[in-house]
Amino acid sequence: IGPLVQSWRIGFSDAKLPTEEIISEKLQLINPRDIELDDEEQTVYLKKEGMAIDLGALAKGYVADRIVDFLKRIGVEAGLINLGGNVLTFGQAPHNPDGCWRIGIQDPQKPRGENALVLKIGEESVVTS
Repeated sequence: IGPLVQSWRIGFSDAKLPTEEIISEKLQLINPRDIELDDEEQTVYLKKEGMAIDLGALAKGYVADRIVDFLKRIGVEAGLINLGGNVLTFGQAPHNPDGCWRIGIQDPQKPRGENALVLKIGEESVVTS
């Protein structure tokens, strides 16, 4: 999904919704069948020019998991890790009687900070972009 993510400028201050034409164009470059993995050579081949693989979410998820492992190892019993769109919680939310965490999902049509909804979660991960 690299080409689509790049057209959105997700994660940058100038992020914007691309036109329907650009989205349709970029969707032509997103097909797992156009990715060839060669286990023996340990290589990846993208069949179409303009294709790209975006590993950002994978990297953020891995880092968040390692942070939680570290915090638990040093005795932290609960926490919320926010890596810019990747939120991971562990333990019980100390400020909520039910122990659940509340995660707001930004409404993309409204100014920053106005939620479309709020999720009530336990020890889980929520990822948005």
